[in-house]
Amino acid sequence: MRRLQPSTLIPTTLLALATASAVLAPLTAAEAAPEHASVSTGPTGVVVNTSWTMRGEDGDYILGGQTRRYAADDGITATGTEAGVHLNVPGAPWDLFLTPADGDVLEAGRTYTDDASLADVTVPSLDLYGEGRGCSASTGRFTINEIAVTGSNLTAFSATFEHHCEGARAAAYGSVAWQATAPAAPVQPLVSIRTDKKHTGYGKRLVVTARVSNDSPVRTLSVFGTPYGQKRVLITRDQVDSDGVLRFSTRLARRTALSVVFDGGDQFQDKRDSTTVTVSAGLASKMFGKFHRSGKYAVYGPKHPAVMASAVAPNHRGDCLRFRLQFKVNGVWGYDSVVRCARLSKKSVAGVKLPYDRRLVGIPFRLRAEWLGDKSNTAANGPWKLARFSGSARVAARPLADFGAWRPELVAR
Repeated sequence: MRRLQPSTLIPTTLLALATASAVLAPLTAAEAAPEHASVSTGPTGVVVNTSWTMRGEDGDYILGGQTRRYAADDGITATGTEAGVHLNVPGAPWDLFLTPADGDVLEAGRTYTDDASLADVTVPSLDLYGEGRGCSASTGRFTINEIAVTGSNLTAFSATFEHHCEGARAAAYGSVAWQATAPAAPVQPLVSIRTDKKHTGYGKRLVVTARVSNDSPVRTLSVFGTPYGQKRVLITRDQVDSDGVLRFSTRLARRTALSVVFDGGDQFQDKRDSTTVTVSAGLASKMFGKFHRSGKYAVYGPKHPAVMASAVAPNHRGDCLRFRLQFKVNGVWGYDSVVRCARLSKKSVAGVKLPYDRRLVGIPFRLRAEWLGDKSNTAANGPWKLARFSGSARVAARPLADFGAWRPELVAR
């Protein structure tokens, strides 16, 4: 994977914060048990496990991005045989139906796929209902981890499932155990990525927060950035904290798609999430030529033009930069004059000049560079730079009523 190299414009842009990946130690049975798992002693004196945990992706109709956890004390029940199992949480209520294809049976170690949006006995069936929500058409898959039947009575059961409602891409994931000999398997972890701002300025600090479900046994996340028009680069790969959070700051140069990637290995599905941050261009301006300072003003003497140059970051060589000139008359800035397109040089710099004119002596004026924006960087304005001309002539005593016929013009350099 190519890593981002420090930029001459923003040395810290998308700089990799960490590259080391920690090796995960196997979890003990107690550590692997879901937070709300119930461990009790069954009729034969054997320790059994009962729990039901679900979480939904954003956009899932059934869970709506929420998590639900239940234990034996919540009244979880399970009935059925190898021909089908029904699990229920009465107080919620929640109902889960897992059925093999017609003529088949449920067996431990097998995964069953329901790829028919409507009822079809020739394929396995997965249905999930709860809290007043259900689907007329469900698809998904489920894996049986344990099933034990004595006569026509279910005595132990555990499974994991992935449920899609009405053909939606978003899923609800779950793991159930009822009087099982082992704790319920971990639920598929989900990830998300957010930033403290959806829009930022060039080189400004941006805080990125990537998350994975806090009960995930896999604790490493990778965060990538794809700047507009460029290849994807790794920003950081690091372990999350105890809350499943990986938070860091970075600086962006242009519109960037940020993505978090969860590598589930052989245990889980890989997951990813993304968000896009827009970035305004950075503008820096400076007055040049022969002048002296008087407070905030650059004062140019007779016959010396006022010159301003501006740089745009990141580099936008060949693109247009607009410049605006205004005069302060009777305490009000106005009488705009605009250079609509000063082409940026190879170093992304352009400039303008205002030739000296004795009719402008003593009249305050200001100059500003304006980036109009493109797909890479949104619009931005540079700072106003204040200036005036000095000299013995002073036509400025009248309020420039003749500016309608005579308007000073900027000249691109």
